Amino acid sequence: EDPKGNLWVGTRLGGLNRYDPKTGKFTHLLYSSTNSEGISHNNITALSADKDGIWIGTKNGLDYLDYDSQKIEHYRASSINPNSLSGNWISAIIQDANGNLWVGTQDAGLNFYDKAKNAFFVFKHSDDVFTSISNNRITSILIDKQGVLWVGTANGLNTSESSGRYFTHFSNFPDDSDSLSGSIIYAIYQDRSLGIWIGTNNGLNRYDPQRQGFVRHNHQPTTPNSLANDTVISIFEDSSNVLWVGTDGGGLSKY
Repeated sequence: EDPKGNLWVGTRLGGLNRYDPKTGKFTHLLYSSTNSEGISHNNITALSADKDGIWIGTKNGLDYLDYDSQKIEHYRASSINPNSLSGNWISAIIQDANGNLWVGTQDAGLNFYDKAKNAFFVFKHSDDVFTSISNNRITSILIDKQGVLWVGTANGLNTSESSGRYFTHFSNFPDDSDSLSGSIIYAIYQDRSLGIWIGTNNGLNRYDPQRQGFVRHNHQPTTPNSLANDTVISIFEDSSNVLWVGTDGGGLSKY
């Protein structure tokens, strides 16, 4: 939702849609190979709104749409520009308190966009650097209320209190019940009590900062009130402090 109350909806192949609640109508923004000023692709993968416009992640680059002018600015990877995006398939976007942007890609690592410098800085996994990000496929990003950066990947969870210079890793270890229940991270969410919830390929986890471990919630076939499915792809807490958990194949769970 933008500051004017419009709802922006990204689709897999149908482009970007803007819903005006005053008129009850949708406006469609579609990619066209003959329109260089339109959106970059009809596969919309991430959205993040600020007071002036909306950032649009696509399968072919990052766009910024200005609310007033309706003009779209394109950001793409470039082999001749070291301060460009690291990759064009965008998977996650989040803004920090200063209006800068963290941008995850499908296979090219994590990007930090410095708005004042109009430059991207890239964080990639390196086998030789233990404190580098754990994997280059970024699946989800959260900046919690304490300012800690959380980054989900296809191989573990990462946290950083140093703006990405050093990462702490969390993963699944079969012999450690305090570890994550799964290593593919699909969703990261902070609730009103400041708890951090992690959706994985093998259940829902709540981070316990006291022991720096996780409390697991999994589907139990013989328990009707257990999690509906272990592939957790979305998490949301409503105004009544009820946690809603979206799964891939098991529907919606209420906790």
